[in-house]
Amino acid sequence: MELRCEIIRILNECSLIDSESYERRYRTRDGNPLVPGHYVVLWDEAAAAPEFDENATYVGPYKSSVTARMMLFDFLRSLPVQEAVTGNGDSRAQAMV
Repeated sequence: MELRCEIIRILNECSLIDSESYERRYRTRDGNPLVPGHYVVLWDEAAAAPEFDENATYVGPYKSSVTARMMLFDFLRSLPVQEAVTGNGDSRAQAMV
């Protein structure tokens, strides 16, 4: 399973700042707004293109981007080797941090 992930910052009930410093709109599965803060956003391989919509999983909030980054690295480190690395040694987790 390929995992895509990114660190973002929620500004208000419908806007976020992505890893490239662009302001974007977001949606959650349940339609509820997220509390302002930093989040790790995860997408599975079924997501054709990473969008900040109901296909994204938002993990957080964290007080800072540093804390969110540490949590992401801990999560990636906990993945079984088969899930974290392909046969050719390339990381399968595409992180934008």
